[in-house]
Amino acid sequence: MPLTPLERMQHEATCRSAEEQQPEDDPTDDSPQAASTSALTRLYHCDLCNKDLTLTSTQILKHKRQHLP
Repeated sequence: MPLTPLERMQHEATCRSAEEQQPEDDPTDDSPQAASTSALTRLYHCDLCNKDLTLTSTQILKHKRQHLP
């Protein structure tokens, strides 16, 4: 059933107020789980720094390039 512009605006207003009432997670959490919010990130282990990093493919290539002389 299509909505009129007024009905759509009223619906969006009620949905936004409901979203604002829900508590959000702490955005300052620096855990690896919080960093993997994007579907493009993946866990990468760098043997040279001996660290587990959550990076995108582009970030992995940039990280590897940092270790080159």
